[in-house]
Amino acid sequence: MHEEHEGPLKEVVIPKWTADRAKKAEQRATEFTNKYLRPELSMTDWYKGIEPYLAPEAKAVYSEVDNRNLTSGKVTKISPAKRSGSDSLAKVQVTTTVGTVTVLLSQVNDEPWLVESFTTKEK
Repeated sequence: MHEEHEGPLKEVVIPKWTADRAKKAEQRATEFTNKYLRPELSMTDWYKGIEPYLAPEAKAVYSEVDNRNLTSGKVTKISPAKRSGSDSLAKVQVTTTVGTVTVLLSQVNDEPWLVESFTTKEK
């Protein structure tokens, strides 16, 4: 059985890994982490803040998170982004006031880096 698609399929281009792309991944990971660690916001406002940073598959997962269970924090240090198995994936380790997190991001077609997963290791 074949699924019907509306319109032409979009070609996926995976840009080459470069220092500039790594810096952009680090910036997106920092922005996302600062928006993620906001338990004081309503769940609706919190999700509106992080939703633009999420990959499509991650949206369903993070829409179920109750941010009131998170600890408030801010980014204090960011490690250089590392290529994670493919030029389309970056892993960024972020140190915050409440612990270290690892952000996995993906990018295709020169679109912004999007968060696939966010894992914490609290202090």
